[in-house]
Amino acid sequence: MMKKKNRLRTNNLRTIKNFFPRFLSLTIMSLLGVLVYVGLSSTSPDMIYTLDRYLDDYNTYDLKIVSSMGLDDNDINAIKNIENVTQVEGVHSKDVLIEKNDNEYVLSITSLPEKINTIELIEGRLPSESREIVVEKNLLDKVGYKIGDKIVVQDDSFISKEMEIVGVVRSSLYYSNTKVQQNRGTTTIGTGTINYYSYVLNSNFNQDYYMSIYLTINNAKEEVTSSKKYDELIDDVLNELDGIKDSQENIRYETLYNTAYKEIEDNENKLNSELDKAKKDLNDAKIKLTSAKNTLDNTKKDLDNAKKELDRAKKELDNGTVELENILKSNNISNISDAIISVNSSINELTKELNKMDKNSTSYIQVYNNLTSLKKKQAMLKQLSDSKNKLDNSRVVYNNGLVKYNEGYKKYQGGLKQYNNSLKKYEDGLGEYNSNKEKYGKEIEEAKEQVLSMEKPKWFIYNRYDDQTYSSYIDQTQSIKSLAGLFPLVFFAVAILVSLVSMNRMVEDDRIEIGTLKSLGFSNFDIQKKYLTFSFSATLLGSAIGCVIGLTFIPYLIFSIYKLLFDVPDFQFTFDIISICIGIITAVVCICGASTITAKKVLRYKPSELMRPKVPKAGKKIFLEKFKWMWHRINFSNKITIRNIFMYKKRVLITIIGICGCTALMLCGFGIKDSIIDITNMQYVTTFNYDATVYTNNLNEEDLSIISSNSQIIDYTLSQTITGTLNESNISVIVTDGNNIEKIINLVDEETNEKLELKGDDVIITDKIADIYKIKEGDSIKFLDSYKKEYTFKVTNIVKNYIGHYLYVSSSVFENNNFKYEPNVIYLNTKELSENEQDKLANELLDNDNFINIVNTRMLVNSVQDMLNSLNKVVIILVLLAAMLSFVVLYNLANINISERKREISTLKVLGFYDNEVDSYITKEMIISTIIGIFLGLVLGYFLTNAVISTVEMENARFIRHIKLNSYLYASGISILFTLIINFVTHFVLKKIDMIESLKSVE
Repeated sequence: MMKKKNRLRTNNLRTIKNFFPRFLSLTIMSLLGVLVYVGLSSTSPDMIYTLDRYLDDYNTYDLKIVSSMGLDDNDINAIKNIENVTQVEGVHSKDVLIEKNDNEYVLSITSLPEKINTIELIEGRLPSESREIVVEKNLLDKVGYKIGDKIVVQDDSFISKEMEIVGVVRSSLYYSNTKVQQNRGTTTIGTGTINYYSYVLNSNFNQDYYMSIYLTINNAKEEVTSSKKYDELIDDVLNELDGIKDSQENIRYETLYNTAYKEIEDNENKLNSELDKAKKDLNDAKIKLTSAKNTLDNTKKDLDNAKKELDRAKKELDNGTVELENILKSNNISNISDAIISVNSSINELTKELNKMDKNSTSYIQVYNNLTSLKKKQAMLKQLSDSKNKLDNSRVVYNNGLVKYNEGYKKYQGGLKQYNNSLKKYEDGLGEYNSNKEKYGKEIEEAKEQVLSMEKPKWFIYNRYDDQTYSSYIDQTQSIKSLAGLFPLVFFAVAILVSLVSMNRMVEDDRIEIGTLKSLGFSNFDIQKKYLTFSFSATLLGSAIGCVIGLTFIPYLIFSIYKLLFDVPDFQFTFDIISICIGIITAVVCICGASTITAKKVLRYKPSELMRPKVPKAGKKIFLEKFKWMWHRINFSNKITIRNIFMYKKRVLITIIGICGCTALMLCGFGIKDSIIDITNMQYVTTFNYDATVYTNNLNEEDLSIISSNSQIIDYTLSQTITGTLNESNISVIVTDGNNIEKIINLVDEETNEKLELKGDDVIITDKIADIYKIKEGDSIKFLDSYKKEYTFKVTNIVKNYIGHYLYVSSSVFENNNFKYEPNVIYLNTKELSENEQDKLANELLDNDNFINIVNTRMLVNSVQDMLNSLNKVVIILVLLAAMLSFVVLYNLANINISERKREISTLKVLGFYDNEVDSYITKEMIISTIIGIFLGLVLGYFLTNAVISTVEMENARFIRHIKLNSYLYASGISILFTLIINFVTHFVLKKIDMIESLKSVE
């Protein structure tokens, strides 16, 4: 008995060799099925694990806290006291503008991490001094910096403003890598986008507060970030943080309030002291001015009196001079001195003469009288001389007095000028004193009011999911995971059907052998083992190869595609045992199950029945023959083809189903591509009609005048955007004043496609979030803003949208919820601008402190399109695999068809049919089956595409359920092409059929 069984085993093994093409086809089908399932199922966990390991290797944060007014050591100490918080680290950071080659870039400078978010040194060394900096590699590659270059910043947040590049680093916080620009975050300077990142020592920061605090959680490293266990760990700490959040906000508020108020009081005291000193100086100056004024007045009075005396003296001099001149003139005296000399000489001569004369003589009397007359004249002249001398002396005194008067008057004028200058200086000082007293007093009061009206600081707590890059990465992996749900099902379904036909043909070919074995006493199970061994070997081999490729090549290939978006190094394989087991078991059950069913069906017969040739199917009329007017017009070859189709309905049906499934898979792949390729244009061109978004703070008329006066801006629209949640989904509420929303957003009804207007009481929600939460028109919804304030709205319309969730309401509706409408967003419509012109416009606008950030719509389009293109590449891989399956199915079915009908084909050859006629006998059925299969596959592909899109679609995106005509043509064309290739190969197989051997009696 053992020998019999050994021979049976040997025979079973020989079967693989004898039916190797069939064995190979089963192997390839199981390979493709397992490869698709295991590959797609493993890719998502592998990619998530790769990112998770990368983040954990550099101790990336689990939670991040940011405050509207900074954080301090008190906050760090409070966080450290929370249970399960293992590490806490505060971080300083500042965004600055740098220039290189006449271009301007925004550089984020962060304090070098010590424990959390550690960095990888790629080149050079880490900073050892405050004047040193390390940067990311892109800054060197794209901007042109090199190690040793200096980066100069103009910001008082840094002690050393000139920093030398000493190394190149990579940070696990920044792993976005798009064609547009690495996603480094937003900022309030430059173009509104951070271009590059860098690190310096803590000692170089001139900040007394932290910009953010990072923390890690106990046991979080041991869990994958997207796992439920990780979420539970995070939620526990989040609850604890929520518990201390209010108290820490209050403490920070009190600290800032007290510090600010003390600073104001110190400044007020300093100001009052300076004002008092200035007031005292002014009073002293006023006293001096008063004294100087009195002195000047007295001097002026003395000068006036002196002037009067001088005038009187001058008058007397003038009168005396005139009188003297008149006397001299009347006495004919021209010169008193000469006259005196002449008179004195005459007196002396007459005296001498008189002394010689007789006193009694007449001459004596005459001379004596003359002498007397001369003496009188002498006395008069002496008197005149004395008067003249007196006048001369008075004139000298007058002239001296006049000189002194002029000198005194000049000195008085100088003193008066100095007094007037001092008086003006005093009056200016008094005016400045009063002005400054009012100005600084007002500023102090305003500062006090600002401190009193200062809002309480708000904590914003973020986890890894809140990071845009991380959430985008996870969304992409979830899309791939969704593909693993439906695609492999179709692969396995096709494999089951084709395996069923293949094994059925194999069993039918072995009917006589099976009957012989049964007659020799072999059990049904022993006989069945041949087919189980055959199918199991093929399945196991294909599954093993499929697992290897699916676990390694497919995930790595898809990861390589996504590396264009995400700069995550060192791909990690997880070798998901569950996916492997499910894939192999499914393949084994499907294919081996098909062989078991087929074998059992034959083993029900008795050995005598099996050892006789199977009775051929009896020919019978088909329903087309009833239409004689049509049937007679069909030629003989086509009649045979039609009869064969109806005679071998099962095989034809399997062929149709196989081609249908493969065509549906290919169309589904192309359909997914069509559905996602245009959503960026539909969102940012058709739905949104603006070119840029300006986020503002404390918007005023001056800001609007800056916008309206810019020559690059055609038009602008104001709105208020509020972010929050609706149920579990993030949503943006866009509030507008009036009907201006139609200028920036096309509101199209999801059902009627009618264009809507936002009227006074309307509340319009986008369709995707409405579908998620089954929201209908007339339903009430509750919106929770970022400050946990709740608003209730009644939905009036649902509109189409493709990316994100939005709620559109008018300002009047929001004000009814006790909300003040304050525009914080400006939507811009600009001219056609180049990328450089867009950057220039952003730089110009961000020079205004009230403009916080600018987002260019074109940048959003490119960023989203990059992500969708990666998904497209994954879909192309699936299309290629579906095409391979289609080829294998067609080849397998063609071989089965030929092997099943060798006697018919040999008969045709014996009857003299040409090769092309023999080909036609077989290929016509294949072509007709292909055409029917393609048609049904296109129909099935349409529904399959919708089903796959429903699972692949991201939570915040709406794919366009649309398949382009080209996709139908591509899917059909590939199936037809493969059919033609198989028919071409079949031609040579048919030529090799040995007519004699095939027609030998089975007896």
